[in-house]
Amino acid sequence: MAEKQREARVPTPSINAISSTLRVTAGAACPTQPKILAPQVFWEVRGQACRFCIDCIVTADEGILMGLRTSWPLKDKLCFIGGGVLLGDGRKFEDIAASKVESETGIVAAVRGAPIGSYSLIFKRARDDENGKAGSVTHDIVLPIVMDVKGGNLRTDMQHSKLVWLSRLNNDLHPYVSQALEDSGLFPNGSYNRNGSRPHQSVMRTQYSEE
Repeated sequence: MAEKQREARVPTPSINAISSTLRVTAGAACPTQPKILAPQVFWEVRGQACRFCIDCIVTADEGILMGLRTSWPLKDKLCFIGGGVLLGDGRKFEDIAASKVESETGIVAAVRGAPIGSYSLIFKRARDDENGKAGSVTHDIVLPIVMDVKGGNLRTDMQHSKLVWLSRLNNDLHPYVSQALEDSGLFPNGSYNRNGSRPHQSVMRTQYSEE
């Protein structure tokens, strides 16, 4: 099926040349000053343990807001806004999701309801890159959640080379992304319906991907 998507208009980002980092805080009641891990430490941790993530299915009249990722996994592929939850983050689930959307895109969004399910995603590297060797594996436990745009000024960040509004499912999407959008109920018959509802209460899925 032909892809139908419209690039979200964003200004050229002004981004400091900084390394990919993981911020860690110890305990929900601790001060908010994070400890920043060096990239090699971050990837060593990623290779040893599962990571808990939130993916934000951000809806507007134009479609679902998606980002073209700049790093592995899903490098150069469209994916949801979101990512890993920081150790010790004591905020409510919906507040973490809203914070991720605003920090990555400038958009203010609110959670619509409970997560659509849980997805166990295992990614294996098909080739060497700056962060690891071919054959290395990462494992994410992801909760995708539907959100509605409330305002803000759209922009991109260093995690995405561009942002687009997706209004139709297509064969270029990663299987996880297609499955989560199908599970969300927002794409009946493959076309976007912002008012669509889930045909189920919750799902649990496991998916393996080599790329």
